Amino acid sequence: MKVFSVTGITGTGKTSVVEGLIREFRSRGYSVGSVKEIHNENFRIDTEGKNTWRHRQAGAGTVTALGYHETDVMYSGKMDIYDVLRRYHEDIIALEGVSDAVVPNIACCAEDGLPDITPLTIAVSGRFANTHKGKYEGLPIYNIMTDAAELADLLIEKMPELMQDIDPACCGLCGYDCRTFLSKCLKGQDTINQCVLRRSRMSLKMDGKKIVMVPFVENVLRNVISGVVRELRGYKKGGKIEIEFCDQAETVFESRRNRAALSDGVVVKELSDPAACDNEERILKLLNGRYAPRLKARKGNTLYIEYIEGALLVDVYLSADAARAQKLAGALASAVKEIYRITGSIMGDENFRNYIVREDEVCRVDFEEAADGTLTEWCAKLSAFASLYDAGENTKIAFIGALVHALGIREQVFEKEYERELRFLSDRWEVPFPTGLYPKIIHEIQKEEC
Repeated sequence: MKVFSVTGITGTGKTSVVEGLIREFRSRGYSVGSVKEIHNENFRIDTEGKNTWRHRQAGAGTVTALGYHETDVMYSGKMDIYDVLRRYHEDIIALEGVSDAVVPNIACCAEDGLPDITPLTIAVSGRFANTHKGKYEGLPIYNIMTDAAELADLLIEKMPELMQDIDPACCGLCGYDCRTFLSKCLKGQDTINQCVLRRSRMSLKMDGKKIVMVPFVENVLRNVISGVVRELRGYKKGGKIEIEFCDQAETVFESRRNRAALSDGVVVKELSDPAACDNEERILKLLNGRYAPRLKARKGNTLYIEYIEGALLVDVYLSADAARAQKLAGALASAVKEIYRITGSIMGDENFRNYIVREDEVCRVDFEEAADGTLTEWCAKLSAFASLYDAGENTKIAFIGALVHALGIREQVFEKEYERELRFLSDRWEVPFPTGLYPKIIHEIQKEEC
């Protein structure tokens, strides 16, 4: 996780800067989260007298408002920013108005104001950039309306993985406190790899998340474990020791050819066919997280892939009404067009279980059978599956019509491929060809074109 902050007093353009950077990072395929610090002592999300307020008054610690459009989790009191960030899973986090995290900073101020420059400030923006250009005190000035890409490039260059704010009394082996050390790294006077916490020879994880240990704690834990293990048969001095504690077994998925397991937040996929493994590796590297998980590593015919949490497309589709189906088709079309643009490939063995829906985005998670083909062929495969799944007829018509329209495929070109794929899939599943549905789908697509 990489984090940056945007600071400045009210009305200096912080939110516009954060908005612009979120859009820019999302356009590059990064997942983005944000934190907004509210500098108003009277601020409350909860409302006195409402049900959630009554829950808290009765003694509940954490209270969640679970709605149709959003989920709000409320904790008592103000949390430490590092406790907040531990609850995030995105690639990049934007902090607005937060000044107590050890992260690169962008300073904002009004046109006639003076930016509040700290040792962690790497750029100046906000309303100040409306009337100033070039540099201020040696720092570049970026107007978020015209320079969002350049400011994002600077952040990508400067942001390290999130640094902790360790008490120098517990560490300080680099000779500085964490804030001073990062400031020197940002100025090129030191490198982030010199942080002793990043050069640790020991790793402690809980639920896939790394737990930071200061050198004293690491040494104690290392000595205790080594002292016990060295008495066991098979101990080898200097060897790698791995210990795992878990309350439940890993989740395993097996098919006729492959085996995939979810372990410590990573999908471990073992492929029986080396060519299929090569194919999936190639596609994942090309996409680099764009509507797909990121490839973390490969060992032999085993791929270690980012786990994307969400609902299976097939489950969302089967429960969708016509309006929801149209939105779902639009999201799927966005993924399909981008994957095809980047890779030039379509998916040979299509299946709605190969897609994950998270929020309003659809991601594909399986690429071993990527093959040459046209966007029309891919659309026809998806439409054939949508036709034969056990969804309502109106849902099917709305979904396929919206998908074809969003992909920009002409009805005359689509109809032939669609009928061929539909007949192939009907035979494969040993179900009747949907003679009643087929003409309605074609009519819907003709109507969309008009």
